[in-house]
Amino acid sequence: MFRSLEYHLGDRIDFSFVGIDVDRRALGFILAKMPGVELYEADAIRLSELLDETLITADIAVVFQCCYALAGQDTDQILKGLSRVAPTVVVADHIDNCFGVESSVMTLRDAADRVYEATCHPFAHLLAEAGYTNVCVLPATPWKGLTGFIVASRNPLPPCTQLEEHIAEAAQPEFAEAANKRHAIRKAAPAAAPVNSVSPSIDEALNEIAARRCRTVSVYGDRPFVETFRTAVNATMADVDTVWFSGSFADVEHGARVLDRTVLSSECVVVGGPLARLYHPRLLRLMARTGTVRPVFPVAERWEFCVGQVSFPGEIDCARAYLFNHFQEYFAIRDPILARLEAYDRHTKHERWMLLQPGETVEVKLEELLPERSGPAALSVYTCAPVLTRGRHFRWRFCADAEWGGSITTLHGVHDIPHATGSTEFIQSRSSFGNGRLVFTLPNHYDDLTDRGLAVECVDGPRVFTMTRDRSSRIDQVEIPLHNGKEPIFGDYIGCRFGQYTTPYWFSFEERAGHKHLSANHIQGHSFEFLTKGAPSIPLGDLERALRDHDIVTWPYCVPVLPVESGLEVGLSLDSSWPVLREFMLRFYSRDGRMLLGQPWTKSRPGLVYADELVGTQTAVPTSEIGMILVSPDWARMNLDQQKNGISPIVDLAVRYRESGDYDITEFQNSWRNLGVMVDQMPHWIHPSNHLVGGTNLYGRAVARDGWRVGALLVNGSGNLHHDVEIEYVVKLFDAAGRLCEAKRSIRPFTYQLVWLDELFPDFRRHLGEAGYGAIVIRARDGDLNGQLVTVNNHQSVSLQHMWGY
Repeated sequence: MFRSLEYHLGDRIDFSFVGIDVDRRALGFILAKMPGVELYEADAIRLSELLDETLITADIAVVFQCCYALAGQDTDQILKGLSRVAPTVVVADHIDNCFGVESSVMTLRDAADRVYEATCHPFAHLLAEAGYTNVCVLPATPWKGLTGFIVASRNPLPPCTQLEEHIAEAAQPEFAEAANKRHAIRKAAPAAAPVNSVSPSIDEALNEIAARRCRTVSVYGDRPFVETFRTAVNATMADVDTVWFSGSFADVEHGARVLDRTVLSSECVVVGGPLARLYHPRLLRLMARTGTVRPVFPVAERWEFCVGQVSFPGEIDCARAYLFNHFQEYFAIRDPILARLEAYDRHTKHERWMLLQPGETVEVKLEELLPERSGPAALSVYTCAPVLTRGRHFRWRFCADAEWGGSITTLHGVHDIPHATGSTEFIQSRSSFGNGRLVFTLPNHYDDLTDRGLAVECVDGPRVFTMTRDRSSRIDQVEIPLHNGKEPIFGDYIGCRFGQYTTPYWFSFEERAGHKHLSANHIQGHSFEFLTKGAPSIPLGDLERALRDHDIVTWPYCVPVLPVESGLEVGLSLDSSWPVLREFMLRFYSRDGRMLLGQPWTKSRPGLVYADELVGTQTAVPTSEIGMILVSPDWARMNLDQQKNGISPIVDLAVRYRESGDYDITEFQNSWRNLGVMVDQMPHWIHPSNHLVGGTNLYGRAVARDGWRVGALLVNGSGNLHHDVEIEYVVKLFDAAGRLCEAKRSIRPFTYQLVWLDELFPDFRRHLGEAGYGAIVIRARDGDLNGQLVTVNNHQSVSLQHMWGY
């Protein structure tokens, strides 16, 4: 189809194509036939995650012969996902139940008059729910998984008769013949832009200069670029003076200066022209040598950008964020990175430009940037360069600590970008939190609040209420009381929904016995549709049975059993999942990784369940012998096919201080890793090949503050119960300037290690030096470790955050 469009219309329309498929072989086939196609791998569940992390836009989305093999909720997820991508969608599938109210299996006849059965979906209803207001249904000659087309759009459509004429023309032999030609296009398709591609223009540079009221600008580029730029400056801001710098001697002969430190005498620098990719790193190296940093605004084609944000409610006492220049460690970028940091509260903004050398960490104190902070606040970072992540993504995450009355929480940053049609919605179970107050931050990182984002619909158990955001405010917050002393119950949800794409954080504030307790994380959870969604009903399928027969466990969660003398305890909650999961299998492992016992377990109460309680469900094995528990949903007892029902558990991981009860929460990343075999229907979330050759490349911040200790809680787990690889890993400790020391260890299968940095590195504090902060990176080539960052302080508080890679 792609090639046919190119063949017939390529001389009139400059096409670019995006392909999304669950079948890696199909993706490889398309790539071989058309190297210019931008390809992604995702199923119905992972499509939403892909769109959260990747800016994919199109004029028309095509769903081609896949829904007839999917459950209704999967089809619903696909159509709602594509509604974030394109204003118009074409569905080529079975249309026989198009105007029905629910999916059903129907008996049909193909073009050869053979009888067959297929799942037919109520596409008109599903598309309307996805926001497509105009629908046209076009029957076609039955063929394989196709009986017609549904064209749906948020915009007006041509008459159905006109669309039918186009369909009939496309069915002619010459069109089909063109579809089989490998390279019949008249010109090569343009290479697809990377997901983090950016092409800032002269007008955008002028807007940046005007916003900062700069009056002197150094322009680093060739003669044609500088002349064009000066013409634009003179037309819009004649009071701005420009100084020309170039790396070409021909330009020097025409009046340009050779780059030297005087380029930094201006208030900002604009880089452009055909050599901008070379001029930019040379300029940053000069900044590094001189210690002088200026804003730089490139004018370029297809450079790369990365962003990161974190937000805090008004109640916190203080916050510190750590920005690590990881680009050399992960992407072999050996030049400095220039970052623009923005701190803002409701009505105040502070901007700082920072130059980070490879491996360098910068500590940002919220109270210094916003000394008179009013209410909630946020930090946002942006960088742009010729190459950053080599087209993989646009993530640059903070690691941040927030404090409230001595209690601490650790967060990782998010990476939101402007999205005209995006929206945010989530629900989480109230039972995962304590008895205090829950606050959601609602940031507006790009100061682009539209009418769609003004109304915030909030769920507080059975109560639904709407708040209106202040358009003049960059950030808001919503407060929801928790249990107020009442016993938590299953299915009691809280959450928000609003018409703008941004990632809130939740913060739980609780006071007990005169002590304050803080926990927080970015939101995770299902959409509002799960509040009214019927219970899943598709019974356990052949794949699930086959996996179980081969001792492969889906959705495995490894819970370390920490010794009492550690003062800490690990717990988990699956209450935010749909449906509420209460039937599980517990597999108990010894401290050296031997399986001791497996037994079913029914979760009888809502809320976090800690390791001691899980250990207490059995009496066959002495408590002291148990080192880890593998917790997994018991799909057989529930008689549910998790894949066909579209069940994607939402799981929280917690660590609490035994004596004080202080705890913190992060999302629990499961151990569907180290399988040694690829399960096509359930790939590793990074790439299917990671199940065969997966590795570890995790990051977290390191601090050496008085009364604080930092550790890494590492787990060598798997969904394959026969996993037997002892994983060797290295911990790399960077000080604030990027100086490095290393330590090596190994970890046996189905065991954990809580590695305290001051024990692993006896000179830990001396290495971090006067700054007292830096970064750790944990690497392993022969296995995929779970990693959590654990921090304790002398107030008997603990913070928890999963580590991450890039």
